[in-house]
Amino acid sequence: MKTYPHHLTFILLVSLLLHSCLPSDSGARNSMQFHPFHQAKIKQKEMLEIGADMETVKIDLAAEAEIDAERFKEFQKKYSRIAAIGDSLTQGVGDESGYGGHIGMLNHLFNEGEKRIHFDTFAKRGTRSEQLIQLLEKEEAKRAIEQADIVFITIGANDIMQVAKENFMNLTLQEFLDARHRFEKQIEKIITIIRSYSEDAQIYFLGFYNPFGVYFHDIKEIETIVQGWNQAVKKIADSHDDTYFIPIADLFQGQNAPLYAEDHFHPNYNSYVNITNRILQYLHLKRVD
Repeated sequence: MKTYPHHLTFILLVSLLLHSCLPSDSGARNSMQFHPFHQAKIKQKEMLEIGADMETVKIDLAAEAEIDAERFKEFQKKYSRIAAIGDSLTQGVGDESGYGGHIGMLNHLFNEGEKRIHFDTFAKRGTRSEQLIQLLEKEEAKRAIEQADIVFITIGANDIMQVAKENFMNLTLQEFLDARHRFEKQIEKIITIIRSYSEDAQIYFLGFYNPFGVYFHDIKEIETIVQGWNQAVKKIADSHDDTYFIPIADLFQGQNAPLYAEDHFHPNYNSYVNITNRILQYLHLKRVD
């Protein structure tokens, strides 16, 4: 049985300690209130005033989106409500712009000027898969999913972190494999619950990324764990109708712009733009030149 090297244990332990010290958001949010676009601009101005070189590193959301107008008209005919459930990524933690992460960006892009598509969001920082199941059993989440045409889900990163937290003195591959098998059962249960509410909604699971890659890209064990969990979710999604896996790990590799928030763990604005762009590709809304 392979025990992970001490340097990996140290990295995960330090990350857990830092992560646990970060402020937590209160409760799940329904019908999330998004900051207006001008507030995002105010935030950018404030960051420039304190010396941040945002103009050279900031990705332009509208330019990156390149939504095809005709495709979006067809999209509107089919989809009028979107539900988003999950952890800090669904919540938009780390997005310094004020949009609220990829869900807020989608809301802005889909509803700029007039309300076209309704969003219901249920997200809490630190949520694990068993907690997501509890959330799904609440009446307000059930109602939202019953009406939803599309359901976006981010879940699993905190399950991985929980393994490290509970076993940091003796991390082994087997611990992560056992946890992944439990996680796979939870994913199946999540799909079953959603399907009991809606037989027709399209379900999209967003994948994981390696939050340690920017500093510890040479440590392959973490990458192996992330890849294994991504592959497990994709395999389950592929086995169900109208259920999809959207990979995002590659969006955090080989780019010049900063991709992590100040906590060095969550995505920043740039990464959320990239994630939004990837989602639009999977929704077939991107303009094709």
